[in-house]
Amino acid sequence: MSEQTASAAPGAVPASGENPAPASGENPAPASGENPVPATAAPTGRRAAAAIGRLALIGPDRVDEYRDLLQAAYAKNVELGVHFKASDASREDVLAHLRENIAYGITGPDGALISTVSLRMPWGPNPGHLGLPHIGWLATDPAHSGQGLGRELLDALVEQVLAGLLHAPAVSLGTAQDHPWLGAYYQRLGFEPVGSADLGLGHITDFYIRPIDPASYAGWRARHADLLKGLTS
Repeated sequence: MSEQTASAAPGAVPASGENPAPASGENPAPASGENPVPATAAPTGRRAAAAIGRLALIGPDRVDEYRDLLQAAYAKNVELGVHFKASDASREDVLAHLRENIAYGITGPDGALISTVSLRMPWGPNPGHLGLPHIGWLATDPAHSGQGLGRELLDALVEQVLAGLLHAPAVSLGTAQDHPWLGAYYQRLGFEPVGSADLGLGHITDFYIRPIDPASYAGWRARHADLLKGLTS
């Protein structure tokens, strides 16, 4: 997943910068078979609009529910032999993640969390590798996989938070290079591969960026050319 993404199946999403997801800058997993999201603009479709109304902040008071969702969603990655920090994060690790990052979720009719994504800020205690807002842990309850919730959640995050509040030029994520389908999933969601790095996580991390505002993203790339050159192609 991002290195922080959880993949319960090509429909479950977890993420880290890794998820995605995790402490490393990697990230999430999306539902297979979904149509790509244009990489040059924030989404304005009905699904994103619906998700915006359902998007809620997740605080430390929901740590146990949040951890249960992460472990269920990331279990498939463990079966695939790909390890993300979210896969076996302790309650203390998850609590620290909620305190150091911003987590959002979508809830079902009963109010239970069914999909979640965390955002690692460049100015926070757990920044991503590229100096952009970075997707951390991305996860969807396996019972709700295949419904496009990962896409819906990310689109809402881009439209409501990254574009609407932060005016970010782009968002980044990282995921394990040896994961069989996460890279392709992220590209279907509008993320572009920008290079790889060994972060000491037991696997090579592939980094992806999803442009949000084309003009400001072009300026960001020009200013950070050296940083991007530091990644292996």
